[in-house]
Amino acid sequence: MAEDGENDGEPGPDGDNPDPDGGPASPGRIRRAVRWHGELSTANKFGLYGVLFAAFGVAVPLVTMLWQWFFPGPSSTLLVEQSHSICTTSWVVSDEDLADGLRLGMTDERQIERWEREGDLVRADGATVAVSLSADTDKPIEIRDLTITVVRRDDPVPGTFQPGGGCGGEGDDAEPRYLVVDLDTLPLHEEVPVTYLQGSEQQREAREAAEQAGRALTLPYEVSAGGYYSFFLVGRSALHDCDWYATLTWWDGVETHRDVIDDDGRPFRVTGSGE
Repeated sequence: MAEDGENDGEPGPDGDNPDPDGGPASPGRIRRAVRWHGELSTANKFGLYGVLFAAFGVAVPLVTMLWQWFFPGPSSTLLVEQSHSICTTSWVVSDEDLADGLRLGMTDERQIERWEREGDLVRADGATVAVSLSADTDKPIEIRDLTITVVRRDDPVPGTFQPGGGCGGEGDDAEPRYLVVDLDTLPLHEEVPVTYLQGSEQQREAREAAEQAGRALTLPYEVSAGGYYSFFLVGRSALHDCDWYATLTWWDGVETHRDVIDDDGRPFRVTGSGE
């Protein structure tokens, strides 16, 4: 066994003379590095750490830049958010105790989201979704189409109707864009384009609702480089319990892309309340 300070590397290729360094990760080298680190003063240790972290801080952005250069990511970001606020959303509630909690405001949005996921309450009459698409490159993108697909239609969900509270607050000075869709008249399992929705007589009341809420959605629309386009998508049902999702089609100047707009991998759901 080697004495302290003697070479303790593995035997060399000839089997007789040991490698004086023992390889970069040999026990001898590791012990000498640990011993050297322990002999440093506190000030020198902090100096060493500063150099290492400074090098790391330079390396990470450089690696990120090179990765994005050789492996470019998507040229847009799609954000989809469905509100769970009792102020803006009406519900059909299967449990009377839950309905009492909603009426009294004795809950929060996370709890409402959990109840909705478990099927204890369902959005009533209309499901409103905020959508935003941003152009994340130095070139514009063009939003070309938006389609709506109804994937399930059943009888309305029974339960207690709990209307949105209308909690008030300051409005946004900017007039938002809306697309309101009456799901009851759409065919099942077919993508219905926005051009049909904006011209169909069966969707006339939905278009009027969009104009009352803000500005009607207009497509195609060019999003400038670094800019974004936002709108509200409202799926309504008066007669059925419906599952539905939307598909956004956009062009980056080279390729056409299609992004699904749904509830985090699940279709949106809305039921008629009979109110």
